[in-house]
Amino acid sequence: MKLLINISMLGHKPTGLGVYSEHCANFLDQAFNCSIVSSFFTSKYDNEIIKSPSNIGFGVGGTSNIERLAYLSMQFPKEKNSFIYNPTHHGVLGFNNQIITIHDLIPIHHPMQHKLQYLYFKYYLSKLIKDCKAIFTVSQTAKEDICGYYKLKPERVFVVPNGVDSMMFSRDNVYTSQDPYLLVVGAAYHHKNIHELLNNWQVWKGKYKIKVASASGKYGQYLKEVVRQCKLEKDVEFLGYVTQTQLIKLYQGCKALVFPSLWEGFGLPPIETLACGRPVIVSDIPVHMEILQDAAIYITPGNPDTWGDAFVMLEDKKMIECKLKLSEKVIKKYTWDSTGEILIKSLLQVEPNLIGLLSNR
Repeated sequence: MKLLINISMLGHKPTGLGVYSEHCANFLDQAFNCSIVSSFFTSKYDNEIIKSPSNIGFGVGGTSNIERLAYLSMQFPKEKNSFIYNPTHHGVLGFNNQIITIHDLIPIHHPMQHKLQYLYFKYYLSKLIKDCKAIFTVSQTAKEDICGYYKLKPERVFVVPNGVDSMMFSRDNVYTSQDPYLLVVGAAYHHKNIHELLNNWQVWKGKYKIKVASASGKYGQYLKEVVRQCKLEKDVEFLGYVTQTQLIKLYQGCKALVFPSLWEGFGLPPIETLACGRPVIVSDIPVHMEILQDAAIYITPGNPDTWGDAFVMLEDKKMIECKLKLSEKVIKKYTWDSTGEILIKSLLQVEPNLIGLLSNR
């Protein structure tokens, strides 16, 4: 049996999906004798690298979505004895010995914000799932959603969660900004619900500025229009894509992360922020309640009163100290080392023959 790790879809600027995929590939590279299918990360692995085309990665643009499907369907270097692990929802149609990872069903719940993704999830992914030995996902909430929509038995779906590196995302370098700001991370799609934060400007304007990282596309333009209409040009700064080093510094200096999303499969920025010793204001959607529990300040989307309550809590020093203390349990639970252990255990449960490929490294 030959184990193939498919990260062919990763690009130069990884977001949440890419970060997860990189970490999982790193663990499997150390744990197994395997081959890594990749175009950009060809020098960081100990095992064999199988080069994939550079025009199929996330963020490439153009016809990359079509090129990716064509590559996976017709050119992916599979063999009869291969077992393929895909850390994303991109797999090889018509090949039975594989696992795909569905992080969320946002394209299904919000079909208008990315029509091609909606069609992929509704039709193509339905067929791809039938070819898989198992489905991995990142939270119990996402598992229940996936099982319900695709009518899967729960035993076919395994939870391999996201994680945070508390050595990198550290509380050691927390600082107080002279110009207090709220941080927003990820503002490319409407379900991120950043417009609600902007429209509730009465509860934060005059106290904080807002820094928006990774605002892009039509939704990014829409947010800029909301800023203009609300006359918040001096209060909101759009930063564009930020590197991991820049992001950590932003986390460490913010008054709080605001993450009012309407739907997530996991939601990585909140636990990264908590690891950096800063509080988080998040929506009370099921996955946030599952992952963050009592460590977060919650708002209810569409309810202005909860926004006011959240910012009252943000000014309560004892409340924030309590939330950050509670967050220590969350951070200890969701580490990348823990993710790696769960990933390996889950892979061996799905395909016991992989035990023969375990490495001595």
